[in-house]
Amino acid sequence: MIQVVVVDDDKIIHSLIKSYLSLHDDCQLIGSFDSLQGEQLEAKLKQADLVFLDVEMPDGSAIEYLAKYDIDPDVIVITSDSKYAYWGYQIDALDFLLKPISQTRFDHALKKYKNFKKGEDYGESIMVKSGLEQVKVLLNDILWIEGASEYLKIVTVEGKILVYSNMNDMLHNLNQDFLRIHRSYIVSSKKIEKYNRKSVWIRDNEIPVSKSYSNMLKTYMDNRD
Repeated sequence: MIQVVVVDDDKIIHSLIKSYLSLHDDCQLIGSFDSLQGEQLEAKLKQADLVFLDVEMPDGSAIEYLAKYDIDPDVIVITSDSKYAYWGYQIDALDFLLKPISQTRFDHALKKYKNFKKGEDYGESIMVKSGLEQVKVLLNDILWIEGASEYLKIVTVEGKILVYSNMNDMLHNLNQDFLRIHRSYIVSSKKIEKYNRKSVWIRDNEIPVSKSYSNMLKTYMDNRD
């Protein structure tokens, strides 16, 4: 039985996760907290297999709390602001749930956790330099990468990460699912919803295709598995 704890100051999130967990017979909610205060939270976190964690609590940083008490559970970050996905990468969070959380997205995160515990690979990753930190990014989470002066903006399913790199070096570190379609854009071919010679669309975002890459894009898409 997977022992689950929820830490979030939003009561609606507690109700949602309790409801979503009720559909999983192998999960048990053993603690639900809206504050980082109290000895009971520390005790439950040490018992927990999995924690759904809001990183930015009104009474402090949940990440600093985990470090202070030397608690190291498996974590799925929940947040209302995609910029906090960065902190999740710092603690090797298994996934990130951006509010409002749907049942489908919740189930996907829980499945990722279960696969991880079985020893299955839940996704290739790369390490990138963001600010003064090295950040792990799952390749399956990347939608596209956009050039921004001396930096690159990695757009993921949970938010954006600004990294110090260039397009050629980045493309070299990615796998065969990624394709350069413009001097300023690399896209995940698995995330492309539709395309023509001038544009591709990913999650309703139109991304330009330059003339020099349009034939390569068509050939690639026509021949992919």
